[in-house]
Amino acid sequence: MSNTDFNYATSFSFDGMQVISGNMNDNVIRLWDINTGRLIRIFSGHTAWVSQVIFSRDGRNLVSVSSDNTIRLWDITTGSLIRSFNNISDINSIAISRDGKQFVSGARNNSIKLREIASGREIRSFSGQGHIHSSGISFVCFSPNERYIVSSSWDSTIKFWDVDTGRLVRTIGIEQENEWNWARE
Repeated sequence: MSNTDFNYATSFSFDGMQVISGNMNDNVIRLWDINTGRLIRIFSGHTAWVSQVIFSRDGRNLVSVSSDNTIRLWDITTGSLIRSFNNISDINSIAISRDGKQFVSGARNNSIKLREIASGREIRSFSGQGHIHSSGISFVCFSPNERYIVSSSWDSTIKFWDVDTGRLVRTIGIEQENEWNWARE
C-alpha cells in the first residue's frame, strides 16, 4: 500500500488474529495477520470504494459493501468470490447472523432488508407499517439472541424489529440533548 491509499473500512476476525481493510483508492480488500503485520491476501473485484467489511462468525467468509452497488461474499481461504448481490444501492451497514445463513442491510434510502446468504433471496423488509426511519440508516445489527434487528438512523432514533415478523417492537428517540424517550410501538 502506498502512503496515498485510504483505508475506509476495517474489521477484526472473531478470534482476534486477523483484520480486514477496505480501501477507497484501489477498491480492494486486504486481509492482514495481526501478530506479524503481514498481508495475507487481497480480494479484488469491486469497481468503486469499499465502505464496509465484516467477517462471518465462523471465520470462513467475509462480506463487503461497495459504492459500486454490490454486496459481495468472499471465501477467506481462497480469496475467491462466492456470491455477488447486485443492484443493492446506498448500503451503509450490514451484519451477518451468527449461523452465517442471513445478513441484514441498512441503507441511506431508509430501507432495512434481511437476506439469505446462500441464494440472495430477500426474506423480509422491515417497514413497521409505516414506522420506518425518517432519515437514512446509519447502522444495523442483530441482538445477541438474534430475535431482533436493531437499526439506528440519522433521524436520532434507534428501532428494534422482530426478526420473525418484521414488526417494529420499540423505538428509542432523542427528543432533546441528553434526554431519552422510550416509546413502545
